[in-house]
Formats: sequence, structure tokens, C-alpha cells
Amino acid sequence: MEIRQAATRDVKQIAQLLEQLGYPTTIERLHQRIKVIEAHPNHDIFVCETQEGIVGMIGLNTGLFYVQDGSYVQISALVVDQNHRGQGIGKKLLEEAEQWADKKGAAVTTLNIDKHVEHRTPQQFYTKMGYERESIFFSKKLTEPPHE
Repeated sequence: MEIRQAATRDVKQIAQLLEQLGYPTTIERLHQRIKVIEAHPNHDIFVCETQEGIVGMIGLNTGLFYVQDGSYVQISALVVDQNHRGQGIGKKLLEEAEQWADKKGAAVTTLNIDKHVEHRTPQQFYTKMGYERESIFFSKKLTEPPHE
């Protein structure tokens, strides 16, 4: 099992993982997103690769606090292939995210769980990993995203 930075060559397998998370996309759109992320120093994607291929991914970005000094890292996406859950892959990806956050000088890592995730498994996992529920998240669509 190897955790490494994602590359555009991983796009097909990352798309399959994102679909499991409830975010279907096209290979072409995801390829463009990954190219933008690769060029941006405050964003990154890491994948977990085994002999079977890419079995997990985590997307990260940094931000600045307004109410205190310092920065944070937002975990934008974390998914482990449904056939590989319970093997410590999510834990390894979170550890990589925390190391990346430390290198960026971030004081905190944050994440949110989307409302379409009905089951409690992600909440239990994050709690086990030391994360605490601290806020309620709101969003408002300003434009309709392009149809995948």
C-alpha cells in the first residue's frame, strides 16, 4: 500500500471513487480539475495505491482563518473503495493529510460530511480519528453547475 500524490494518469480510477461517494463526473472534466489542482500550491490530492490499483483518495486545500491567526486545511473529499473499507486505508489517507497540513503550517484540519451521506459510518470513523463535531454547514448555489 502506497500513499502518493495523484497524477492525471489516475483520473479514471479517481472518477470511479468519486462516483462511489455520490459525485459522478466525466473523465474529461475530472482530468481538467486535476490539472488545475496540480498547478495550485494550496491544493492537493493524494491516492492510496495497491496492487489492485487506486483504492482511496483524499482532496485537500488550505485556507486562512478570519477570527484567529493562522491557517487550516480543509479535507474536501475522502473516499475508500467500497471493496477495501476496514483495511486502514482511510486512516493512512488522513495521516497523510495531517502531515501535509503540518508542512503547510496549518493549525487545524477540517471537513464536512454531505447530507446525502445517510449512514453514520463516516461520522464514527472521523470521531475515532480524533475529529470533533463543531459546526453546522450551510451552502447556497449561486449558479447551476454544468451537467456531468
